[in-house]
Amino acid sequence: MLNLVKSEYADSIYYADLFRINKEIWMVMGYGKSDAARIASGGEKADDIGRDCIAIRNNSGTLEGRYDPGAINPVVQSSLFDFYKIDHVVYCLSPDETEEIYQNNDKVMRSCPLEVMMRLCVSYPYPAYAAQAVFSPEELFFLADNERRSKIFQEVIASCDFGKLAVVPFMDEVEEKADLYKQIGISDK
Repeated sequence: MLNLVKSEYADSIYYADLFRINKEIWMVMGYGKSDAARIASGGEKADDIGRDCIAIRNNSGTLEGRYDPGAINPVVQSSLFDFYKIDHVVYCLSPDETEEIYQNNDKVMRSCPLEVMMRLCVSYPYPAYAAQAVFSPEELFFLADNERRSKIFQEVIASCDFGKLAVVPFMDEVEEKADLYKQIGISDK
């Protein structure tokens, strides 16, 4: 029998992945988020840190994230639940969003204001699948509230010494998108 307990970070879990790319940790959200990041990380299993349920926190001014499905077995000691310093937070745009934002301009990674990323980070439902085993329906409803989730994201990011937020355009070839990660060039345009 599993002895699951509520994650103390259940209120800051987002539909995102954590990957190590070029020795930096990327929190990747949005449309088609996983394949390009996996390719950019060289396909190394150790660099595929966490998928779909990423909790964030401020640790003494440093933005950190970990894999967190909303309920944790405290007996299991696993590096799966370790926190990592996040170097980049990016949101992958859908084909329609890319067309709207980029029109006919070069498809480069673009810097993204926190106010925009706050809205993007809640584009997908609350992902903490294991939370339903330990939280009441009322608590789950509270945790899933997009306005609250957006505000928590803003508070955590704003309280850290962190400004590396970007949007990533949809690319016809996933390898092209992976190259954007590897280049780490973020345009202010």
